[in-house]
Amino acid sequence: MEIENKKNGIAGMISQLMPLFARKFMRPLELHTRNITSPLHMHALIILSEKEVFTMTELSNEMYISKQQMTPIIDKLVDNGFVQREHDNIDRRSIKISLTSAGLRFLDDTNKDTATMIKSKIEKLDTDDLNSLHLALDDLQRIISKIPT
Repeated sequence: MEIENKKNGIAGMISQLMPLFARKFMRPLELHTRNITSPLHMHALIILSEKEVFTMTELSNEMYISKQQMTPIIDKLVDNGFVQREHDNIDRRSIKISLTSAGLRFLDDTNKDTATMIKSKIEKLDTDDLNSLHLALDDLQRIISKIPT
């Protein structure tokens, strides 16, 4: 029973942490990039940066959305020059999606802007809080990476 209570407590804390994290960090970033991309567009770009080429099916599966929902997302990213579509030489029905150099630059710039924005927010913390946050994030990243998707 004790382990079940601990799991319930962790689930509750994570569910409370996510909106707090979004409000403190993600929302300001979304406001910064909203003229260019939506959170779904950013999610697609981040996933596309993980390997060279995805099919539409692979990308939609990674994002947990249908291929029909994926099409307008990719259309906008193509229009912005961030991704490119290519037909598969073997299976012409299959479309491969990959980042362009402009898409890679945009992600790099966004990551730099994000780091700058977060740094400006955490500069207000004292040394003890900074040390605690660093240790907590290190543990959090290590542990969460073990959780299956």
